[in-house]
Amino acid sequence: MLRRAIALFALVAVMVTVGASVRSSAAAQDPSAGSLQLLARTPWVTASNPVFELIVGAERAARVEATIHDELVGAGGRSRFRTQLAGGDLGPQIGPTYTFDDEGSGRRRLQVPVDEAPTASTDDATAAPLALPDVGVYPVSVRAVDDNGRVIGSMLTHLVRSPAPDTFPTLASVIVVAGPETTATRPDGSVQLDDRAEANTQAVASAADRVPEVPFLYAVTPETIDALGPVARTRLAESSLSVPDGPWAGLDLGAWLSDDDLSDPLDHQIDRGRDALDGAQLNRSTATVLREPVTATQRDVLTFAGADVLITESDLAVGLEAPAVGRLRPAQVAESEQSALVVDDALQAHLQTNDDSVLAVHHLLADLAVLFFDRPNDPRSAMVWVEEPESLGGDALEALLSGFGASGEIVAAAEPDDVLSSIEPSGTLAMARRPPPSLSDYANALAATVAQIRVWDSVLLADDDRAEVLEATLDATAATDVIDQADEWFARARAIVDAQLTGITIPEQQTVTLTEREAELPIRIDNDLGYEANVLLKLDSTRLEVPEQGPRGIPVQLVPGANDLRIPVRARASGSFPLDVSVSTPRGSRVLADARFSVRTTVLNGVGLALTAGSLLVLLVWWARHFRDGRRDRRLVELGDATPRHEPEGADH
Repeated sequence: MLRRAIALFALVAVMVTVGASVRSSAAAQDPSAGSLQLLARTPWVTASNPVFELIVGAERAARVEATIHDELVGAGGRSRFRTQLAGGDLGPQIGPTYTFDDEGSGRRRLQVPVDEAPTASTDDATAAPLALPDVGVYPVSVRAVDDNGRVIGSMLTHLVRSPAPDTFPTLASVIVVAGPETTATRPDGSVQLDDRAEANTQAVASAADRVPEVPFLYAVTPETIDALGPVARTRLAESSLSVPDGPWAGLDLGAWLSDDDLSDPLDHQIDRGRDALDGAQLNRSTATVLREPVTATQRDVLTFAGADVLITESDLAVGLEAPAVGRLRPAQVAESEQSALVVDDALQAHLQTNDDSVLAVHHLLADLAVLFFDRPNDPRSAMVWVEEPESLGGDALEALLSGFGASGEIVAAAEPDDVLSSIEPSGTLAMARRPPPSLSDYANALAATVAQIRVWDSVLLADDDRAEVLEATLDATAATDVIDQADEWFARARAIVDAQLTGITIPEQQTVTLTEREAELPIRIDNDLGYEANVLLKLDSTRLEVPEQGPRGIPVQLVPGANDLRIPVRARASGSFPLDVSVSTPRGSRVLADARFSVRTTVLNGVGLALTAGSLLVLLVWWARHFRDGRRDRRLVELGDATPRHEPEGADH
């Protein structure tokens, strides 16, 4: 069992914790909430879509204008990109200053046609196509200006002009969206996502529904998938996302793999996880998302299982030196054939430091374009990690997925396996030294509690699953956010079992009298459980035989309420004697009720009958002899009286 669990470890999904939280994007969707917010932007200007469009939200009294600046090129392009985001010089302006059209309700729209070469001059320069002969990333400065010419809001975004199709290999990008870190299952068996988890799943489901063609990895546990409503699950199933294949709950695999007593429970967790994903019709991914530095134990597990890829955050990448320009190649896992994809910190930062989440997404897409244009002929990969989609918001997540769906020639969303099959690793991911925590106490308590639940389950009829439901609830105790409270869950489960198993009683009964050697013994058993129950009835007495009773007892199915049973018995002796009666679970592991009866028999057994018959025979013989002797004596007396007397001679008269 442990070998199987080890083999399946590489399929586990656990959430990575990286960096600070992203603030809510609600303001990005409400133009009146700030002086300037990005609502939408054309992610890539292509030959088939040569119009650059910007939609912003701004105060109604403001005029919104934009200027486009020279492209970011060369090996220092990414450094300049980051400097400009921090407020640095944007370089020379190209083209005119553009003014946004006011669409009302605070929405402003700008459309700039783009061409490779200048067109004939017109009186209105803003109406002519913008000549951009070179592909690349162009900074776009947007400003909100009041009636007095004072700038009341500004932002920096980018116009990205894509190369012609099939000119360069695209930057293969793995998108990972983190799922909730909390467990939805409650101790009473109910399932309820907390507010944050609900927002997380709704944001992901909404974005996946709107952009179903873009693949991404949703790093969520099957336990969370089980907690989703039917609408959300349908949205996820109809998209191209995949979910890591692993245990049902988000448990600590290193600790579980280190305890042989948890081998069978781990197998159960993995089986239940797969059932949940298959039941939701979701694609299962073989990628492993780590929440901790990879250890030698995990490396061995991955080697044995033949896992393709690990996904980890840079702070957890032990011994891996950061490359000069991004983390754009997989790393080799030390002493194994596995590779790892490591989150790029600079890409991650875009989603952590901007109040305008839609703008942050487009900064990330532009950053990917800068990396692409730095070495366009070099096949490379990128890791895009969305830590808190609930904070980013469904619209911003949709903008991210749409950017990957619309690029075609710069970045392309890819499955982890596809990245590893096409890009050579660079660098080595070393092993961390971290002894796993001991779970021996948890394993023992889990086993004891499950054993008690299964005792109850043996009492239930085959189609009664209430004990199975209770046992399934305990699967949630494996989760890292619940395991510290596992003892409370176990105590509650044991209390439920005890309450159920005390509902069967044997009322006090008076002395039972048997008037025949073979008779039926009346026994009453009360079932207050409210449902039918399978039990084992056992009668114990040295002076009473129970023909139907096997070595363990008599199987009995009790109906709710009073059960008046009549058990065939055979008396071995007459007189009064005790009879012990017990009702236990079908396997005899727990006595549910017991009582002592007083039995009185008025019949004789074989020996008694023989003795009695012998005594009667002796009495009859004695009586017969006595009767015969008495008659003889009486006859002798009668004969004596009838014989004449002869007086002696000479007697006197």
